[in-house]
Amino acid sequence: MNTKGSKHLDLQYRNFIEQGLNNNSSKSAIALVIGMDKSSICKEIKKHSFEVKFSRQGVSGTYDCQNIASCGFNAFCKSECPKRIPIPCKIRDKYKGVCNGCDKKSSCKLTKRFYSAQRAHAEYRYSLVDSREGINLTYSELHDIASVIVKPIKNGQSVYAVLQNHPEISYCEKTIYNWIEMGVFQPFGLSNLDLRSKVGRMVLCQDSGHI
Repeated sequence: MNTKGSKHLDLQYRNFIEQGLNNNSSKSAIALVIGMDKSSICKEIKKHSFEVKFSRQGVSGTYDCQNIASCGFNAFCKSECPKRIPIPCKIRDKYKGVCNGCDKKSSCKLTKRFYSAQRAHAEYRYSLVDSREGINLTYSELHDIASVIVKPIKNGQSVYAVLQNHPEISYCEKTIYNWIEMGVFQPFGLSNLDLRSKVGRMVLCQDSGHI
């Protein structure tokens, strides 16, 4: 296979990159199989890899800071601050930049980075949609919001209730409603039809005398 001269990667080639990383293949080997320059593979991984923070007992935080002890924390810090200096990972930082193929990733307490073909392609497609002009969100920020709101809203909770339960989301109820109406969350399975079906269920309950 050969993508030299191609302007963009498609999902098929992104899958090859992910599989190569999962199998601990070098960037040079992946580039050779796909038929691209190594520099293009490096740019793709750097641009579309994402960070996964460590979670302890359901609380997101980090062990990955050289200043934790001096700040007075007992190895685990729940908050991020400008003083954070990540602990370097010689394997990740020197070779691939991601943790996909690392056999220690399940036990490692450092902040991890991964490359996902599906997510990379979704992020790429998101950047191409003209209808989202004016929405000052990166794909990663959008993904983080969607991971919180999509499931409860589809299960019948109102946007207001979801935001009350998740104060970490700084956007107001009206903004979230507008984004849903615009289809911003459709890639994550949430559309304005879900809001309308919720209204329909409420009307049905009212007609039945249950509200």
